[in-house]
Amino acid sequence: WAYSAFEYVAAVAGEVKSPQRSLFGGIVGGFIGTMFLYMVVSWSAWHPYVKSHFIPAYVFLYDNHPDVLKSIMPLSRPSLPLFLGSLIPNPWVAVLVMLLVSLWFYNTALPSLVVGARILFAMSFDRQLPKSFAAVSKRGVPTTCTHIMCVIGLLTVFLNLYGIQVLLGLADVAGYFPFWAFGLSAVMLPYKRPDIYGLSSVQGEFLGVPWISWLGALTTALGWF
Repeated sequence: WAYSAFEYVAAVAGEVKSPQRSLFGGIVGGFIGTMFLYMVVSWSAWHPYVKSHFIPAYVFLYDNHPDVLKSIMPLSRPSLPLFLGSLIPNPWVAVLVMLLVSLWFYNTALPSLVVGARILFAMSFDRQLPKSFAAVSKRGVPTTCTHIMCVIGLLTVFLNLYGIQVLLGLADVAGYFPFWAFGLSAVMLPYKRPDIYGLSSVQGEFLGVPWISWLGALTTALGWF
């Protein structure tokens, strides 16, 4: 889930003191750092069990013969925290590690709220939404849009709590689908708004076409896929 948060810094570029210097490095550095962290954590949980084949056997029994697994040991859903916690000799430390995993929700939920509010604000600023949505506080925070995102967030909490699978599935897909629109904007940016493109941290061309347009085309294709 860390892969769905670090790139959100792009949405608050207008509030960053020196976006040309820090934005590109932050996104690339965030991607590399996240990838490295995922590999290290996954390897540290998997490697000690390689010779015993415990993880494949556990997952197989949990999925296909939970009654057999229950007769051997307490039935717990297979997860990275479970396998990591089982490797820690001190039970209190093991429990602490498993509890800390719940903090990953904050890794995505809070940046998502910030980004959603900024997107609503931008749409209001361009008169695609009512002008009142563009109201800001004394500190420049889009208050109305932030409140709207909080209400939407609370609604999704209840959707998840009561397990309304159809709506949860639609919300999940809807969260990824707009990426094609972002990609299309990147394709058109150098041609439609060269003034904004001139401030971008991504410059240069390939075969006479700006790199940002190539990347935008790839994003559009992946979004539709």
